Amino acid sequence: MNTELRRSKIRSSIGAFALVSMTALMAVAFSSCGKTTVAETVAGGAPANNGNYVPTPIPSPIPSDAVSNSLLYSFAVTGQNTTEIPSGNASINTDNLLKVNLKPMGSVNLTLPGYTGYNFSFNCVSFLVEVVDTSSGNPATYTVLASQQTPTLATTAGATNCPQAPTSTTIDFSNRIGQLHGPLKIRVSNARYDLYCDMFNACQTQSNLQYYQYTGQFPYPCTAFTPTYKAFYCPLKNVFQNHTASGNVTVTTTAQ
Repeated sequence: MNTELRRSKIRSSIGAFALVSMTALMAVAFSSCGKTTVAETVAGGAPANNGNYVPTPIPSPIPSDAVSNSLLYSFAVTGQNTTEIPSGNASINTDNLLKVNLKPMGSVNLTLPGYTGYNFSFNCVSFLVEVVDTSSGNPATYTVLASQQTPTLATTAGATNCPQAPTSTTIDFSNRIGQLHGPLKIRVSNARYDLYCDMFNACQTQSNLQYYQYTGQFPYPCTAFTPTYKAFYCPLKNVFQNHTASGNVTVTTTAQ
């Protein structure tokens, strides 16, 4: 009798424990309804038990050199004309970087009307560089966004009339074109050179000034190249109408 009583009490205790356990499990299940448990990955690849924490995605960094483009062009400016880069219907587009590097080329033998038996040359030059918005499609209504005259540049290092001048220059237009990313063109104009400065120096030293005597309408006779007027001829003057100054332009951009 005592044995049977003890068995009955044990069965009752087990039933009560099972009921309490089931109730607790159901409460946990209902309290978690509608929630998502995400395991955050920590260093080393192991998941961290963060309960209901949902991590925010972190964007990947953009490689600093992944989108840089360098576009190489050659150009030639005759007299006081203007040349556009690139030519024709082509244009330049960029995201947030626009740098223009200009390197002048050396001159070839040049002639001037009325001056025979003498070839002229130049070794120091300067150009006006402009960034132009071409979105209108009509060259007459292109908008100049930014412009800058280059410093005096030497076609060869240590040139006589500009011994300290660099052989190239880079102009950074990145912060000067607003939000416009294209289409753009680069204009090169206002070409200036030291040819007349060479003539001035020659007029001071040549024993036979007939080399430089005026026989046409342009340029000037040696009598005009007196020391008083050195600042007028040196270091740079506008390129003569039949002469051409040329060079290379590298445009650095970032892709959109």
